[in-house]
Amino acid sequence: MISVNNSSKSILSILFSLLLFSVVISGCSSWANQREALETKVIFSEWQIDTEKGGFKSTVSIAALGDDKKEILFGENSRIDGLKASPDGAKFAYLFDYDRLFVADIAGKNRFFVDDVVFGWPTWSPDGKRLAYVKLDYSSGNSKSTVAIYNLETGKKKIMQLGKYADLGCVVLDWYPDGESVTVFAGGESMSSSTLFEVNVDNGKTKDIAKNAQSRGFTPSGYLNVVRAVNSSDTPNSVTGGWELWQGKDGRNLKEVIKGALPSNFVTLSHDGEKLVYRKNYKKYGNQLFIADSDGNNEKRITDLDKYTELLPLWSPDDKYIVFSAVKVRDHQPGAHLYYYDTETGKVSTVIKGSKEPMNLGVIFSVYK
Repeated sequence: MISVNNSSKSILSILFSLLLFSVVISGCSSWANQREALETKVIFSEWQIDTEKGGFKSTVSIAALGDDKKEILFGENSRIDGLKASPDGAKFAYLFDYDRLFVADIAGKNRFFVDDVVFGWPTWSPDGKRLAYVKLDYSSGNSKSTVAIYNLETGKKKIMQLGKYADLGCVVLDWYPDGESVTVFAGGESMSSSTLFEVNVDNGKTKDIAKNAQSRGFTPSGYLNVVRAVNSSDTPNSVTGGWELWQGKDGRNLKEVIKGALPSNFVTLSHDGEKLVYRKNYKKYGNQLFIADSDGNNEKRITDLDKYTELLPLWSPDDKYIVFSAVKVRDHQPGAHLYYYDTETGKVSTVIKGSKEPMNLGVIFSVYK
């Protein structure tokens, strides 16, 4: 296990980074297109407040589903999050101390620094040779968003200016299957003033995709999935009409698939494009997970964890499992569990073998094979 040290940052910045939580979820699933019959594993970061020294202490671990965890990285007085496993499962990228981007092999070794002043979480290219992320530029005195492309083979970095989007909080979400462009979410004062656009990673040209929307990865046939907020006519800045699912070949000519029926933007489509999983409030249980066909039909509730709220549902690369975290909120009990749902048996189990107590305060994870 590798130990790394750095000075602690203000706890207030936690709230800032958590604003990106629902936006960057799509990046956790869009890369996983390899479907070999290999063992599904989870790499996850646990962090908690260090009451004695102040700041945070973090641990990164890996585990096969239903097995013991193995700690591979430790951060004292720092927080490690933004974990993203590479498409081949050989490496992972992560943020250390909030905005410093590193890459390490899946065992936590051969760690190297990539960049700093990073905003949001990194996203792997389909071939695993490049990382895309937003880097903030303060050279003008004010914060400006830029998109950075880091080539792991050459160690070189390309910075692209975002023009009219530079003053907005931007996050890279998905790579196009051909590796030529990325989707970027630009937030406004509210979801209703946000924009989803694409950036060509070679020439930096931008093109709008949709308003009030977030991308949710591509299907194997090349259709971009977009979740779009439906706004109330009398209160334009509120999201009261639900969420729609749109699809378009190569991210263009989007067509509505599900109209206003989705209860939240925590929506992830299976890699074969046939199923989707999402969360919504269900009676006394709070937020539970549901699966349905990609057109919204044949909805089925898959969790019944009383007093828990489910978060971040991610499909395994073979679409056999759905991994998710659950937070016990009604009793104000800190910490989270990691669970997985078996689509063949319908059984929900803990990711960590024999796990009964909640994990540490914050849990960020990525699924790989």
